[in-house]
Amino acid sequence: MNWHLLIGIAAGVLQIYAIVPYVKDILAKNGTKPNVVSWALWTLFQLVAIVIQLRSADGFSWSLLLLLASTFNTGLVVVLCLRGYGEKEFGWIEKACLAIALIAIGLYVVTDAAALALGFNI
Repeated sequence: MNWHLLIGIAAGVLQIYAIVPYVKDILAKNGTKPNVVSWALWTLFQLVAIVIQLRSADGFSWSLLLLLASTFNTGLVVVLCLRGYGEKEFGWIEKACLAIALIAIGLYVVTDAAALALGFNI
């Protein structure tokens, strides 16, 4: 089996399970206070990647399952933030990330160049 594939699978599985202690700390009294804006942007970036992958030649594949699971994780943190466990700061970093996300979406819509859009997405 290709070692690149194994590393990719291991990284995806690790990312999926890494959210568990983070969510526990969010729910703890005086725990972590994630920024809802940052987590919503990360969720948006992942949704862009999902759409690009679904529209690509490969379409649905095993790697999409890992991306869907990780998007669920970021979405879960967004929901927790909106339920009062997080902060809502919209600083210059979040504004820059939002601009880059919109550029990625716009580039993909206009050019249909998945690699270019994913480059901005990453």
